[in-house]
Amino acid sequence: MYKKREFIAKVYDKLKSNVYDWRYFEAGSYNPNKDYSGKYMVAFYFKDDKGIPNCHCTHKYIGEMKEKNIPKFTKIIDKFFLNVPLKNRTWVFDDFQLLGEQEDTPVMVSKITTDKLPNLKGLLDMLVQDTWPEYIPHITLSKKAEEIQEEDKKALIMNPDYYALVEGNKIIKKWRMTDE
Repeated sequence: MYKKREFIAKVYDKLKSNVYDWRYFEAGSYNPNKDYSGKYMVAFYFKDDKGIPNCHCTHKYIGEMKEKNIPKFTKIIDKFFLNVPLKNRTWVFDDFQLLGEQEDTPVMVSKITTDKLPNLKGLLDMLVQDTWPEYIPHITLSKKAEEIQEEDKKALIMNPDYYALVEGNKIIKKWRMTDE
């Protein structure tokens, strides 16, 4: 039902003191040899106060895009963010699910989507139509589905810091979301 996720956020398990970076996965396993440049997305990035470097929640996966089209995206986002108040936000990702074509990608889902700039997503959808059946804001867990334990399903309470257009792991442009 769901398309295979290409961008994966890895999470920090404070109880075990393991720190993970976000990675790309191919069918559930990291492929360090694959070049992901040329793949674009816009995402919410969270404050690094939980030891989760580059942790994000994808807002829209764009895929391949010609560099000349970047200004179309940044112009829409620039205009939209003129009306986004800078404030501290708290998002809760507390619903464990398995997503992906094979339903084998473990994620923590945030059930509330109204605070995740749905109007901006609609504007961006006019530039590139989404291939996903619905938007499910989530953070992908670092373990394979068969390795998930109950303790891995604990809620993640996250504070979005900025919104960014990225290519692979390179930030093209970011927009602040907090007043800090």
